Amino acid sequence: MTGPLLEFSVSMQWLPRLRKTAPAPHSILQTRFNPGQHFSAKVLTFYGPCRNLIGVRIGVFDSGVGGVTVLKELRKRFPSHHYLYFGDTANVPYGSKSPTQIRALCRDSALRMESHGIEALVIACNTAASLALNEFKQVLSTLPILDVVEAGVESITEAIPDGSAPALVLGTRATVRSRIYSDWLRIKSPDLRVFEQECPLLVPLIEEGWIEHPILGLTVEEYVREYRNLGPGAALLACTHYPWIRKAFEDRLPGWNILDSAGALARIAGKRLLLEQNHDPGMAPSVTWHFSDPDALSRHIREEIGPSLSKF
Repeated sequence: MTGPLLEFSVSMQWLPRLRKTAPAPHSILQTRFNPGQHFSAKVLTFYGPCRNLIGVRIGVFDSGVGGVTVLKELRKRFPSHHYLYFGDTANVPYGSKSPTQIRALCRDSALRMESHGIEALVIACNTAASLALNEFKQVLSTLPILDVVEAGVESITEAIPDGSAPALVLGTRATVRSRIYSDWLRIKSPDLRVFEQECPLLVPLIEEGWIEHPILGLTVEEYVREYRNLGPGAALLACTHYPWIRKAFEDRLPGWNILDSAGALARIAGKRLLLEQNHDPGMAPSVTWHFSDPDALSRHIREEIGPSLSKF
């Protein structure tokens, strides 16, 4: 089994459009960890900027509307940039599909995003990041690409630094079966007790707009009740759709620390992409919305993001 790809910043990240403007070299150490085997690593050296950046065109990708929770955090922290949101609503949910289907869909989405002139990509879909990171990197090979899985692992290890409490990872069927979280956490925190739970019905309910429907509450209860007495611990919402229904988890896991990866992902993005946090308080972040099937959006999502939508 091939494990997750780990990337360590030896110095600062780069942006392709500014390579010629700041010739200081920066390096990224890429390491592929295979459980039970040796590490393999390579160092990639680039030439990039040595200052924070304003006005970067940042793509945010999700299988549907889950990535809106990540985009909110990015806009709040780094409003001086232009965001392009891409939601593959024609094919949501990804979590119930086979790895082969997910990789094909992600490759197709990457090819379509390429034409929009993005300068960096945030993969805000755990399922896509778990199974198709290489597809994005192959198509968008000149761009910095960040993914939500690394941020989720960071959220757990920050919440349980000594590994003394249990960690519960709640995700789609495809994410949980990829074992990416347990592989990463075994590396980062070997003593941590990790439990993973598939929640295949939640994304369709959220996409349908059933945020406060009794059926959703009963479904969450069914997924978490066997873990309730293991805690308190930290429960990671390892699908960016799930923060829409955070309260349903908080009510059914009393005393647990309910985590999502949006904040950690925004911190990683600021560090890796050298994003400028200072801005004019009167300036609103620029966002364009692209969906493969805009008609599939529920009413509550349309109210959240506004009327300006386009098809990608």
